[in-house]
Amino acid sequence: MIPKPFDQISDADIQFLLDQKIAESKTLEYKRDLPDNSDKAKHSFLAAIASLANTDGGDILYGIDALDGIPINIPGVGDVIEDQLRLRLESMIRSGIEPRLPKLELRLIPVANGIVLLVRATKSWAAPHRVTVRDSGPFYARHSSGKYELDVAELRAAFALSDTITQRIEHFRNERLLEISNYSTAVKMRAGCKMVLHIIPLSAFAGREPIDMLRFSDILQQFHPLGRTHFQNTMINLEGVVDYSNKDGAGDSHAYTQIYRSGVVEAAQVLEDKGTGRLLHSYVYEQHVWSATERYLSLLGKMGISAPFYIFLSFVAIDGYSFAVPNDGYGYISRVADRHTISLPGIVVTDPTLPAPRLLRPAFDMVWNAFGYPASQNYDATGDWITRR
Repeated sequence: MIPKPFDQISDADIQFLLDQKIAESKTLEYKRDLPDNSDKAKHSFLAAIASLANTDGGDILYGIDALDGIPINIPGVGDVIEDQLRLRLESMIRSGIEPRLPKLELRLIPVANGIVLLVRATKSWAAPHRVTVRDSGPFYARHSSGKYELDVAELRAAFALSDTITQRIEHFRNERLLEISNYSTAVKMRAGCKMVLHIIPLSAFAGREPIDMLRFSDILQQFHPLGRTHFQNTMINLEGVVDYSNKDGAGDSHAYTQIYRSGVVEAAQVLEDKGTGRLLHSYVYEQHVWSATERYLSLLGKMGISAPFYIFLSFVAIDGYSFAVPNDGYGYISRVADRHTISLPGIVVTDPTLPAPRLLRPAFDMVWNAFGYPASQNYDATGDWITRR
């Protein structure tokens, strides 16, 4: 892999590979021609990408002649229309690799004799990925000599690692809910039911580097707590950074967001009695959750933290709270929670650019189920969230 940020790689870096005779490696591969639309070419293209994603990630450079893995010439890939090429290759990848790759970057770089296509596949935390073209279904990885097909023992190890990571994520979430139930929160909070949102990058439990707290200090102050749209307070703690709402006279906060060094986000908000009873408003809570999720996923992406993400929604100490549903403009219909904790199954997000209300629909439906309704009433017939005044 070229040791530079993807968007900073230039023709000088490509020329350096040629001049210094930088050989192909576990994370670097040269190819003369772009893949055509034949199944054979598609399979070769996809196998190269999947093998990188299943191992340590890396770069593939199209438009470079190589002999025994050593670059000898840079003829380029010829005249191409970038948008058309990008669409064709991205479509090929979406339909030819399972599960979907969380992150893949493509870039055309002008060089002296034409254009080189740079494809960067990052190490995937959703591995192993398989190639589905030609119904072959193999899994590939890489070593210093190129790609190879995983054997049965290696496949078992890859799947076992994936299962172990998932179990660790669920264990972390459950432990945090227990601690929140015992008032162990990032800041001292007011009494009442806590609505808790966890966004957990799979990479956080697979050995990724911790967030550079100094480099991303400005971004880390933008993780506004649930129900907040602007900055109020922030502090550094052992786990990472906490953004929290203003404290009351007793020193308690209404909401906070803890951003862990690993990239995990924990947001909690107190549902409190404001004179109308102990309520979970069926519309307002959804708005708070999806708008925060949308913002958090965007900010994580700006720090280089990519999908897949696990999203969990929970309510701690909700027993006795009423779920308030508007009654056609005539007050509310209320049903009371009959349990202490509502802990919903995780939602796996592989494409964080999808609208947050659609991503969270399964969780919202289950909250309504918990109060005896078949589904959330805040979506229209097409599945879009309804904006109410």
